[in-house]
Formats: sequence, C-alpha cells, structure tokens
Amino acid sequence: MLSSNDSWPGLRDAARTLTGHLARARYVDVPGGADHGIPPEATAKAVDAFLGGDDD
Repeated sequence: MLSSNDSWPGLRDAARTLTGHLARARYVDVPGGADHGIPPEATAKAVDAFLGGDDD
C-alpha cells in the first residue's frame, strides 16, 4: 500500500489499516505526492523493493 507523506492523515491511516487486512501487504510512505502526484521515481523504487528488486 503506497501512501504519500503529503496525503491527508485520514487517507494515510486508512492505508495503514487496510494493509493489516491484506495478505502479504505492507505500507510504504513515499515522499511528496499531494493530489495524487507521487513522484514516479519514488513509486518505482517502492514497487521494485516489493517485487524483490534492489533496495538501493
């Protein structure tokens, strides 16, 4: 579950809660991203880490 650290607190809380109810899910807070504008690089890094890629 990706959430922006600039999102509304209620949305971040909902994402954290939902993560607890989904198998193999984890919560990742990515930088920036108010108004659905999470930087592509931050999104790609989080997805790559989840799929087992390099964590650099």
